[in-house]
Amino acid sequence: MKKILLINLCLLLSIISFNNAYSQSINTKIASYLKLISEGRSDEVKNKLTDLTTNYPDEPGVLLLQGALQKNIEKALPIYQRILKKYPNSEWADDAAWRIIQYYSIIGDTAEAAKSLNSFRSKYKNSPFLEPASVAVDMALSKAVYSITPPKAVAKVLKTQTDDIVSTKQHYGLQVGIYSTLKAAESEKAKYLDLKLRTEIKEKIVNGEKLYAVVIGNYSTEQSAIEAKAIVSKQCGCNPIIIKK
Repeated sequence: MKKILLINLCLLLSIISFNNAYSQSINTKIASYLKLISEGRSDEVKNKLTDLTTNYPDEPGVLLLQGALQKNIEKALPIYQRILKKYPNSEWADDAAWRIIQYYSIIGDTAEAAKSLNSFRSKYKNSPFLEPASVAVDMALSKAVYSITPPKAVAKVLKTQTDDIVSTKQHYGLQVGIYSTLKAAESEKAKYLDLKLRTEIKEKIVNGEKLYAVVIGNYSTEQSAIEAKAIVSKQCGCNPIIIKK
């Protein structure tokens, strides 16, 4: 009887050892691929992602890679949210949570950014991402201009949207997307130029990373930008963010 118990114990320890080695191997690969992405070498990772997704479809780290490779960070958001919902205790959960905070901070949604940061502090208080997450939210709070007000006359909105008068006064724009590469931003910009909408690309530096925001309009007042949101929203299929230019 003791011999059987000893054999079962050895088998159990072997299984645990194998699972630990398996987990470490995958996590090491994911960490190295994330580093390549941060260095601007995304294409190298894309070539390897298909095999990873096929072999490890339920790995939260693989999901994180899928999100990190998205050119439009708006498309990455649901991927990160899925990681937190299904794998809140995984090694990659705090990384996903940090990226969600970055997203809300970048687009100026300070309410969601602060809410996500509070959750982050309670769940991942020892995470190395906690400090940069706090800084990102502080920056967003100091710069945010985010309002929602019912639109007024369409004619007045269109007139303001196409106004090219140069002035020293503060102007506003509607940010409809933000991208990690200039090429992706230029592609998005072209869609709105085809619709005869005044569109430009604004560079943003977020935690040392250069991003490219696609911005529509040149509004002389915040109220004018608010009124334009409904029309622009129909064109982009998104919820534009009012920003100071």
